[in-house]
Amino acid sequence: MWVNITEEDAAHLSDRALEQAVNTALSKTQRFLERESFKRLGLRLQIKRKGIKDRIRKSKVKGNHASVWFGLMDMPVDRLRDWHQNSQGVVSGGEVHRGAFAQTVNTAFLAWSRWRERPKASTRKKRSPNGQRVKERDRRHKSKIERLTTNIEFIYSDVIQDLESESAAFFQETLADEISQAHG
Repeated sequence: MWVNITEEDAAHLSDRALEQAVNTALSKTQRFLERESFKRLGLRLQIKRKGIKDRIRKSKVKGNHASVWFGLMDMPVDRLRDWHQNSQGVVSGGEVHRGAFAQTVNTAFLAWSRWRERPKASTRKKRSPNGQRVKERDRRHKSKIERLTTNIEFIYSDVIQDLESESAAFFQETLADEISQAHG
């Protein structure tokens, strides 16, 4: 991004003062971007800030460079919004995840889904004729579980595109303010 500074402003400022104005404007723009990201993603996903606070990180401003990192991987449903379990599965927001279930793990309720349906009939074998049970070695009927997640990447991309132009305009305004304050 290019910012035009008039010769009059540049003549009155030292290189150090100009660099400090740019760094201050960058850090303010970074805070603006982080705050607006939390707000807009929270509204779009209908979640609280704590659900996405570890998905947005900002770096330190170094050498006229600042960055904001967005985590785009699928997000666990139990961290997104309020949810409950019913006979059909887990309901989160307006979505029903059929076959999902809730389980307490280390005092936290987590939502899980099965990779495949649980077998309807018993897989246990009958006793052998001599009275001993035979352990079943075939585990193909065992259902595997995974944490119930939802894809949020498409929402992030919309919000990031909206914020790109706004952050550029915000940076230019903030830099002009910082230069005028340094100029006196």
